[in-house]
Amino acid sequence: MPAPAAPPARDHAGLPAVRGRLPAVLLMTGSCLPVLGAVLLAPVLPRMQDHFEGVTGSAALVPLVLTVPALSLALLAPFAGVVVDRLGRKRLLVAATVLYALFGTLPLWLDSLHGILLSRVLVGVAEAVIMTACTTLIGDYYSGRSATATSPCRPCARPRPPPSSSCWVAPWGRRAGGRPSGSTRSACSSPP
Repeated sequence: MPAPAAPPARDHAGLPAVRGRLPAVLLMTGSCLPVLGAVLLAPVLPRMQDHFEGVTGSAALVPLVLTVPALSLALLAPFAGVVVDRLGRKRLLVAATVLYALFGTLPLWLDSLHGILLSRVLVGVAEAVIMTACTTLIGDYYSGRSATATSPCRPCARPRPPPSSSCWVAPWGRRAGGRPSGSTRSACSSPP
């Protein structure tokens, strides 16, 4: 007689365990959206400055277009955490990603600097929800080494030492005791 099918594995939050790399890649990609948005917008700031030179205060408002999403994200992320916990992580992640795409492309159709600035504030709100939901889902789905490997801080924000034959050229990879951290050790152990 065949053995009964085992129920799906569950993690500590009662959610089904996640298999494969695709969920981790999607969550890490979602965590990188704020960085990508700023990187893609920075090269067009001089052209925006030229286009809106007749608008009062454009010298201050155009650079603010780049930084205001980060300000929105920083101010709203704690509140986004409460909302994500109450309304559901996946549903809000999908909705916030759609809104991110909508608000992120809205400046293509707007010809008002103030409208573009408002759309960028709304991009920051969507980023706050996306970052919070991605980080929370990573914590729900992964534990131990797999959670550390899929941390949103790992691929986007942590500097990596350049490959070199000398460990001391990468001071950001050193611990307080002077010993190289894991990423510096791997860079030092492999030949350039």
